Amino acid sequence: MATNVKMYVEYWNKDEYRIRLEKLISAIEKEVSGVDVIGEAGRSKTFEIVINGKLVYSKLKYGCFPKAIDVIRGLKEVKEGREPKIIGANKRQQQGLQQPNS
Repeated sequence: MATNVKMYVEYWNKDEYRIRLEKLISAIEKEVSGVDVIGEAGRSKTFEIVINGKLVYSKLKYGCFPKAIDVIRGLKEVKEGREPKIIGANKRQQQGLQQPNS
């Protein structure tokens, strides 16, 4: 079942971060339809991704930017009706992102 997906990205308002967001949005648009992406300048050194209300990636936690392929894979899964999952992280990193109600 295809569903619309909302993706929110909080990013540091620096050129490098803004350019990475633009490239990510471009890659998503080529691979996945029906994704509404909202980018908002936020805290220092952030690149936090929330899909349908769930934090799925945190540059603050991982220390690096997400790979577009991982984000796209996660979006495709959500489009198929699955719950958003933490993306591009090993088990230890995933535990650091688990939300209390998860």
